[in-house]
Amino acid sequence: MITSLDFINSAFFEFYIRMRTHREKTTFGYIHDKTERFALQYAVLEWVLRAIMVLVSFAQLAIRKLSASEYCISETKDLELEGTWLSWLICL
Repeated sequence: MITSLDFINSAFFEFYIRMRTHREKTTFGYIHDKTERFALQYAVLEWVLRAIMVLVSFAQLAIRKLSASEYCISETKDLELEGTWLSWLICL
């Protein structure tokens, strides 16, 4: 969910803000206050989403390193594939 929101934010809003800022700068010679506030709100939202993603990754890493998780992944091999995938997702 967080990754999806970050993707939408990065893929669409970033390009829209840059296009709007560039257009206002070339057309009027300055950037409107409304556009600057929108760009600032976007930047804050981007940093908040990235911080949440880092926290979620640390939580996943903590879950992955629990003794119960290690037992199911290494000893019984019940969740070996899932443990491998989780490790890769944490790295990404």
